[in-house]
Formats: sequence, structure tokens, C-alpha cells
Amino acid sequence: MKRQFFSAMAILTFAATLGTNAIPAYGIPRMIKEVEYNDIRAQNLGIDSALSKRISGKVGKRDRIDAFRLRIRSNKKFIASLTNSKNQDADLELILDANKNGIVDAGDSKERISINDGDTPERINKFVKAGDYIIRVVKSDAGNSDNYYQLSINM
Repeated sequence: MKRQFFSAMAILTFAATLGTNAIPAYGIPRMIKEVEYNDIRAQNLGIDSALSKRISGKVGKRDRIDAFRLRIRSNKKFIASLTNSKNQDADLELILDANKNGIVDAGDSKERISINDGDTPERINKFVKAGDYIIRVVKSDAGNSDNYYQLSINM
């Protein structure tokens, strides 16, 4: 019976952190919509209590960077993949947020970058240590059109 209590408590904590749209149903994570303006201060995705997250968003001429913050409690394998709109290009970055402020600044280190050309999907596959991380989607071409993307994170 205690196991059910802790499971329900974990779900409530997760829901309070991310909102009810992020609660997985039948093991499939619902799509999380990016919240503007998350180009300087990262949108909080919470603690790694969920094994996977899916995020839809847009980067464009005025909003060239989307940033998402994630706290990882223990060493584990981290996989992120980014699918771009057709004929659009955005890159994917994984950054260790050393001072845990949700902003990429001096002292933070880029752990991994994926910079494939064009609309080729981006992918980061890395064993990470416990800590606070920022995942950034960066529009890399100079075009004026918006790039609608889907970002998947699995741990």
C-alpha cells in the first residue's frame, strides 16, 4: 500500500511542477508546449522523475533560442532528439548549468552539441552526471521563416 502512496505522491509532485498536460497516460508522455519567453531563462521541465518528455515549439527570426531546464538526480544515459520543420535548421545543445540559475552564463559548460545540416534530425546521446542541465534549441539558419520542432528527451 505504501508503494501506491509514493507513486501517487510522485505524480502529484510532477504535475505541480509541470502542469497537468505533462502527466503521462499509459506510459506515453503527453506533448509539453514550450512557454514563451524561454530564450534567456530556461523553461523548467522539473526533476527527472519522468523517463521521457516530448516538447513542441517554434524558433524563428525574433525567437532564435528556446531553452529548457532539467534537474537530473543521478548519473544516467541522456538521449535527446530534435526534428525540424521541412527545409529548416535548428541545432541542439546540452549545457551543464553550474550555478543552477536557469541561464546560460560564464561557468556553464556545453556538454554536447548536435549541428547537422538542414532539416536532418539532431541527436544527443550522452552519459551525464547528476546536476542541473539546460537543453537549448537554436535556430541556425538566417532565414526569416519559423521552424516548428519536436524535441524528445529520454533517460
